[in-house]
Amino acid sequence: MLEVFSWALLGVAVTFHAAYGALKWSLGMRREALYEWEKAVSVVVYLLVVHLILWVASEVSGALGLSVSVPNPSSAAESLRHAAGVFWNASKAAVDTVLFVSVERAVLATAPLTTPLSSVLGGATGWSTAELSIVAIYFMHLSFAAEAISRVSWPLLSLGATLAAIPSLRKAGATLLAAYISSVLSLTYSSGVVAHALTGVRVPSSTDIMDWIKVAEIAGNNAVALGGAATHTAVALALGAAAGVGLASLFGSVYISLTRV
Repeated sequence: MLEVFSWALLGVAVTFHAAYGALKWSLGMRREALYEWEKAVSVVVYLLVVHLILWVASEVSGALGLSVSVPNPSSAAESLRHAAGVFWNASKAAVDTVLFVSVERAVLATAPLTTPLSSVLGGATGWSTAELSIVAIYFMHLSFAAEAISRVSWPLLSLGATLAAIPSLRKAGATLLAAYISSVLSLTYSSGVVAHALTGVRVPSSTDIMDWIKVAEIAGNNAVALGGAATHTAVALALGAAAGVGLASLFGSVYISLTRV
């Protein structure tokens, strides 16, 4: 629905500027008419620039073996929804691991003979459960963020292209377009990193006796895998935010002038 609304908004913007320009031309206001046509062309140009940036980023990442495949705006929302699911699975894996450790400690504490082992297990898994608790919260909120951005990705693009075509609102539109591109690319890359990390994560099973014995090792491995992925995503998001500032300047400097030709 939002995609249809966004395309409609873009169509209305282009049609309005083109029609208003034609009206001014018919009234003899030639220069003012050209200004309106500049705005109509600019909307299309901004969309093409966004499409080009996404396509180039996908091609370059594919050549480098990175997991960023968003060749066009139509696939951006779906990629963000997929990213939200990946982040949620990472959060759930961390929570399930922490719960398994807690349950095993509780079971050991129920019998006097094994009570000391509960404290030993707590000491052995203290660092890993703390790390897993942090990444569980981090990936949970990252999932919420990816889902939220997937819902507003089309409005960001359409409003950005529409506003950037108006000289007095170009900075606002450029900011929206930059936010769109940087968030889509950084979150898509991050989801690929997390998905790869999840291939090495194994949540302990209560039906596997070896998981009860090796729970400290399993928790440690999961903490390292998910913690490393969390660090990579934090760096990617930080670089994406920094790149967004540069993209805002880029879009702010892109404009079409028909009065100089």
